[in-house]
Amino acid sequence: MKLKSSLTYSIIATLFSLGANAKIDYNIYDAFIGLGVYSLEPGKVQINDSGKMNSYEFQPTITVGYVWDHNRFFLLTQEFGMTFPSTVRDDNISKFQMYFNSDLGLRLGPTIIKSGIGFYYTSISGPGGTEKLRNGDNITYFPLPENSNASLNFIADSGAELYLGKSFSLKVQLFFFNLISDKAEMNTAYLATLNYHLNPTGGERPNLD
Repeated sequence: MKLKSSLTYSIIATLFSLGANAKIDYNIYDAFIGLGVYSLEPGKVQINDSGKMNSYEFQPTITVGYVWDHNRFFLLTQEFGMTFPSTVRDDNISKFQMYFNSDLGLRLGPTIIKSGIGFYYTSISGPGGTEKLRNGDNITYFPLPENSNASLNFIADSGAELYLGKSFSLKVQLFFFNLISDKAEMNTAYLATLNYHLNPTGGERPNLD
């Protein structure tokens, strides 16, 4: 839809304009590493010849990132993550994924609400040829990737992080794909991670003034 694309482009342009005209005064005060699971939304892809659709995939994921402090209410997080190569949907196809995003966060006690934008890289590889799958009452031959195929997507994300004491936090994120595409349906993915913080603050603002 043209309206969806126009609105998304307007939002992105406004954010970059505000950022360019704003006075940036951030300080790095924390770094973290996390382990978790990633999954595309279920029920979107057929995975065998009996018509079974995909469910939650729970791909193991590792993340690292920095936290930039701005004031007592707002912070900026920059994060890199990647999934371990796996064949969660189809034994004939191996998938590897990476992402990088920047999120603006709002502190609400031990909880931080975050939203931002980023990029998502996906690589799939396979033996080539075709795979036979049932398509309704018929049998359809679907092509398998040959060697490695890669794609890069613009994403938006939103989530919440809850600090569990001083050094650990639990974070849940949603990734939104195809926000600016008129031809593709918007898809979502889920990521849940347990994070270890190198500068334990429990989510509270350190004394940086």
